[in-house]
Amino acid sequence: ADLAQKGINAKSSLDEARNDLDKAKQQLAVAQQGIVSAKAALGGNPDIETDKHPTVMSALAARDKAAYDLAQTTVKAPADGVVYQASSFKVGQYVAVGTPLFALV
Repeated sequence: ADLAQKGINAKSSLDEARNDLDKAKQQLAVAQQGIVSAKAALGGNPDIETDKHPTVMSALAARDKAAYDLAQTTVKAPADGVVYQASSFKVGQYVAVGTPLFALV
């Protein structure tokens, strides 16, 4: 403010410098918030092992559940044989537990 009063520096240049300072402070605050968010995403531990990262563990659990669900869609016969009268259902059709679908001869 003293420089502007003495005429050495124009008031507009001083205002521009203050605006630049305010922008830099805001950018710093955003960057610091980004650091806080990144640490929170790491469970508060920046040195966490990849396999113990909460996001990785969640993805692995979802993968395992999907594999289990897929395994539950397979029909296995207790013995070798030929499927008979299997025309009562269609591919992709949902059936209730215990519903007879075909005969194994």
